[in-house]
Amino acid sequence: MKYFRGKNKWELYCRKRKPVFYDAQGKIKKVISLQGINPVAVTVVLLMLVVGVNIAFGGCSSGSRITVPDDYDTIQEAVNAAEDGDVVEVKPGTYQENVDLQGKKITLTGSDPGDEEVVADTVLEGKGDGPVVTFQECQGSELRGVTVTGGSGKKLEIDKKGRVAGGGVLVTESSATVLSNNIIKDNSTAWGGGVAVYESRETGLKGNTIVGNKANVGGGIAVYNSGDAVLEDNNLEENNGGGGGIAVFESERVEIKENALNKNISDRDGGGVYIYISEEVVVEENTFSGNSAAYNGGGAYVFVSENVIMEENSFSDNKAGQNGGGVLVRGTEQVEVKENTFSENSAEREGGGIWLEGTAGAVVKTNSFTENIAEDKSRIGYRDSEVEK
Repeated sequence: MKYFRGKNKWELYCRKRKPVFYDAQGKIKKVISLQGINPVAVTVVLLMLVVGVNIAFGGCSSGSRITVPDDYDTIQEAVNAAEDGDVVEVKPGTYQENVDLQGKKITLTGSDPGDEEVVADTVLEGKGDGPVVTFQECQGSELRGVTVTGGSGKKLEIDKKGRVAGGGVLVTESSATVLSNNIIKDNSTAWGGGVAVYESRETGLKGNTIVGNKANVGGGIAVYNSGDAVLEDNNLEENNGGGGGIAVFESERVEIKENALNKNISDRDGGGVYIYISEEVVVEENTFSGNSAAYNGGGAYVFVSENVIMEENSFSDNKAGQNGGGVLVRGTEQVEVKENTFSENSAEREGGGIWLEGTAGAVVKTNSFTENIAEDKSRIGYRDSEVEK
């Protein structure tokens, strides 16, 4: 058995029941005779010794910690020097740069992700000529405990057209990327003003504050052509775009749960959330409040999708310029809208709370409605839909 830490080596092995300990220079340090001792007991003792060493030294393969500005003046210089498994820690301050993780499996973190004041004081300010942070072809990388602002996105081939995506953070062609406890604010681009997830798998966004971002699609977050994404316990407020808070386009197995979506605005559909041509999307235990859409779905809009579950959400004071003050579902198969609360939502035309149109296999039941308003005076309405109540 061999165990390594840093550049020094400690090798322990048993030869003819005589453990031999070597020092870092490879010279014999000590030989212990084990004649007459039970081999099983020897094995147990040696394993305990090894476990103790691992605990004392923090494991065998823990990465290095690089600190900015102590070790390097800029974050990008630190990333360039980092290797897979390393942690790049950024101390409070303002860093005017765009950072590319260069496909490395590293963690980029503030000095105290659990302290909101430290996070707010650790600012990555983009130069306005690309995403502030880019994850491209990364596996298992993380961003946590920093403020991201002033980004403008990168050109990608979306819909066979050159579209600019990822104002604050761009995650593309990556897997198992995690963004947690960040503040992502005042970024703008075409797709994903705050964060864009494109052609990626197993992306997690948890505990982030995403505020004041703008985009044509997905003011706060845009998930496009991706799968197995989890968006959990984020605060999305005052973002602006088609899908003011969150847009999920042509994706599968996406969970949107326990988020607060407040005062987001869409100049089209989906003030809070916009789900478009996607499958197996779960929207659960979120709070939608004060969101607005110029057309349909003040709180949420679901279009031509399959197997969508909307359960135990709260929709209040959301507004639609046309239909579905709280929720609008159109052209979708197998959707469940149940155990949600709808209060004081409004639509200029139909469905103050919920409106379904051209939808098959819908289950709408055990929802509660209070003072939802529409021109047709309906709290819930249907057109050309098959609905189980």
